[in-house]
Amino acid sequence: MKCSANKHHLLKTLKCMSFPKAILNIDAIDKIYLISSDDTVITKSTIEAEVQDQGRVTVSCTILYDVLSKIRGDIIKLQTKDKKLYVIGESAKVSIATLDDTFTHEIEEPDQWFFTIPASVMRKAIKKTNHAIQYEKVPDAIKGLHICASGNQLTFTGTDKKQFAMFRIELPSDEQFEAILPKEHLKWVEGILDVGEVSFSIKDNYGVFATDTHILYTRTLNGNYPAVLKLLDKQTVCTVKVDSNELLKSVELATITADKSNTKGAKEVFLSTKVDGIGIAARNELGDVTDILHAETDGQELKVVYDSTHLIHAIKAASTDKTELGFLGADSPLVINGEDCKFMIGAIKNREV
Repeated sequence: MKCSANKHHLLKTLKCMSFPKAILNIDAIDKIYLISSDDTVITKSTIEAEVQDQGRVTVSCTILYDVLSKIRGDIIKLQTKDKKLYVIGESAKVSIATLDDTFTHEIEEPDQWFFTIPASVMRKAIKKTNHAIQYEKVPDAIKGLHICASGNQLTFTGTDKKQFAMFRIELPSDEQFEAILPKEHLKWVEGILDVGEVSFSIKDNYGVFATDTHILYTRTLNGNYPAVLKLLDKQTVCTVKVDSNELLKSVELATITADKSNTKGAKEVFLSTKVDGIGIAARNELGDVTDILHAETDGQELKVVYDSTHLIHAIKAASTDKTELGFLGADSPLVINGEDCKFMIGAIKNREV
């Protein structure tokens, strides 16, 4: 194999393909065809190139990316000889050991795509839900992002059973499918989201994303995703609308003295609904914080304890000028509403409430 290509284009393409332990298949024909995989994620792409001699080679993707990021020169030559790939720059020449030629990490493209949306919307869906997803000490079925289409509604959901995040959009046509994508793979999905659109489908237990430059396959998780959306149907007993920036600063202030000795690390913050206001308080052995914010309130007066970390994540993810809080009752979850998104935070039982 002997070919040359623009180094900047190679680096940009390989950046979102160089996941840990990934091996890369380079196939030089009329262009350079790239496939990288670590057995759980597969990414495909192509690069315009000048091909003198056709050929195929397999190398470590991360090593090649590191070499390309440091070697000088705008045009890079790639050449194979004696079971090595030579990367030739402006003046430097680097050899990389080739791997077994048997590259089995190939999968057919889907026959149809379930949806196509702007890449910016997909990024937004991940950003709104990612904080609620954990992959340690939780059942396998909730270790990832749940994507579900029912009719013309497409819903993205994340939960660790203590907090819940949902982002929803409308599709131009009716669809019916669901898939759970591992949290640790979402950053690679984000990596291929540039400008333009992204399409999604499911093929052979893989969730498949396609953009103008890449096709990414991520193994889906097995299991039944909990019916957390039903919790949103519960009636609130009190609603509060408060300035988001003031609420965020108040919760962050209370976090300084939040007690986490009895809740396995959860930082206890007390929220108290009052006429025309909401109180935020916390205390531990180091001190205490009490703050009252002006707010629009409607409903019962309550005092409920929540984890301040969950509150901060939800307020930021909602990203609204005013945060709308919906209390479901004493010792009950809190719902935070945003544009096209909802968040729910489980209450912490406390003897003082």
